[in-house]
Amino acid sequence: MSRLAERFGISGNGLAKLCDRFEVPYPPRGHWAKKQAGKPVSVSPLPRPSGDLPRVATIRPSPPRPEHVAALPPPAPVPIPPISIPAQLDRLDARVQAWVTNHKREQARREKANRLPRQSWDWAALLPDLTERDSYRLRITSAFLKAAEQLGIRIEDIKASGRMTLTVKGHKLDCILTEKMRKGFGKADGWTAWPDHHNSALHPTGRLRFTIRTWITSGETEWVEGADRPMASLLPDILQAIVGAGAILTRQQQEREAEARRQEQRRAEQEERRRQREQEQRQWAAFREATQRWDEHERLCAFLAELRARLTAEGDREVGERLLSEWISWAEHRAAELDPLAHQLDGFFQAISRVS
Repeated sequence: MSRLAERFGISGNGLAKLCDRFEVPYPPRGHWAKKQAGKPVSVSPLPRPSGDLPRVATIRPSPPRPEHVAALPPPAPVPIPPISIPAQLDRLDARVQAWVTNHKREQARREKANRLPRQSWDWAALLPDLTERDSYRLRITSAFLKAAEQLGIRIEDIKASGRMTLTVKGHKLDCILTEKMRKGFGKADGWTAWPDHHNSALHPTGRLRFTIRTWITSGETEWVEGADRPMASLLPDILQAIVGAGAILTRQQQEREAEARRQEQRRAEQEERRRQREQEQRQWAAFREATQRWDEHERLCAFLAELRARLTAEGDREVGERLLSEWISWAEHRAAELDPLAHQLDGFFQAISRVS
C-alpha cells in the first residue's frame, strides 16, 4: 500500500481509506512478510459494487503543505551614533542647506522684480523669511539624514516638504517629517514660509511628527514629539525602527512570494482538474462514437451476409466493370474499417486512452 500510494502521490493511510470507501479489498497487515517467508496467503477477489457506489475513483496527489516562512527573531538593537542638532542654519546637511539657499535666492529675485516697474507677467508676491518652526524642522531633518547615512540607510529622495524615500536592506521606505497639524478656525498665516507644504485649512500644533508611510506588519510607525519628548530624543527610536523595518519588509516579501507560489500551485491544480475533466469528456465522447460505429458495423455485416447468400443463389456476374463478388469484398473491407474492436479489446481502450 505504501509503495502504490507513493505512485499516486498520497499517503498509504489515505489509499487505505479510499479502498475502504469504495469496497476495494487490499492485503491485511503482515501479508507481504508472510508471502516473502513462503507462507500461504489469501487474495480477496474484487466484489461487485454495491448500491450507488461508483465504479471508477480518480486519485489525485495530496496538495503540498503550505510553505512555512520561519518567524524572524526581533531585530537586535543597533548602536546609534551621537545625534547632534545644529543650532543654526549654517551647518546643515548639503541637501537641506540647498533648500535654504534656494529660498533666499527666490526671495532676492522677487524683491528685485518688485522694485522694477510692475508688469503683469513678472510680478510675484514677496517670500517671507523662514520662520522659527521652519528652522527647527530643517535642523531636525539635517540631523536625521546624517545619522541615517551613518547607519547605512540610503537617502534616495527627499523634498523640502519633509517627504523622503529611504532604502533599508534593499527595500524602499517612504517617510515624512513634518509639522503635526490640527483643526482650527480661520486661516493660519505667518507660521511658515512654505504654506504650500501643509493643508491651509489646518493649524500647526508646534510639534513635529515623523511617520513611516510604507505599510509594515509590526513595529511603531509614527512618533509625535511632546513637551517632555522633543524630536531630538525620539530620533534614536525612529532610526532603530527604520533599521528593523528592513527585516520586516524582507519577511513581508517572503510571505508575498510564498503566497504567490501557493496561488500558482492552486491554479495549476485547478487547470489539471479541468484538463482531466475535458479529457474524460472527450474520451467518453470517443467511446460513444465507437458504439455508433459498432452498431453500423453490425448492420453492415448482417446486410453483407445476406448479400453473400444471394450471390450463392443467383451466381456471380459483372456489374459496372466489377464482379458482384468484388463489390461485396469492397463493401466488406470498408465495413471492417468501422469495427472499433478490429484490434481486440486492449487495442480499443488503448485508442480511447490516447484521446486528449
